Amino acid sequence: MFEDIIKSFKEEFSVEPSIPKNTEIFNDSLILMSEELKNLKLKNGQIFSKGLIIFKKKAFSYLIDFNRKKLTNYLVLNEKSSFLFTCNRIIFQKGVNELKGKGPNFIVLNEKSEILGIAVREKTGLKNKVNIGYYLNQDRMKEPVF
Repeated sequence: MFEDIIKSFKEEFSVEPSIPKNTEIFNDSLILMSEELKNLKLKNGQIFSKGLIIFKKKAFSYLIDFNRKKLTNYLVLNEKSSFLFTCNRIIFQKGVNELKGKGPNFIVLNEKSEILGIAVREKTGLKNKVNIGYYLNQDRMKEPVF
């Protein structure tokens, strides 16, 4: 599983990720957890969830933030464009304060260096791939997206 995580992260961001120490594979996800949760056992029943999911098919924001210093593909949006990005709008060049790297995927940051999501470079420009605004959309709350 760890090899799949490294391969996927490398394909998305062109760097090999660092994995936090207190992680474990649980229910086909990479989970960050405390020692107490890691050693948790129930007398009766099964544990369905424990810890913070940091990777499930794709890297979640915690794992991206943990590897931020390694990532060279990023863009910084102004305040208005940051809001529009979280509302799943297209990124216009006018709203980009800084663009570094070649892509194809870019970490999207606001002016305070907070991660807003991921954008992908397409022929028509930079498109919104995933963002923190998905959490606000009730129709897509079936599982974590970012």
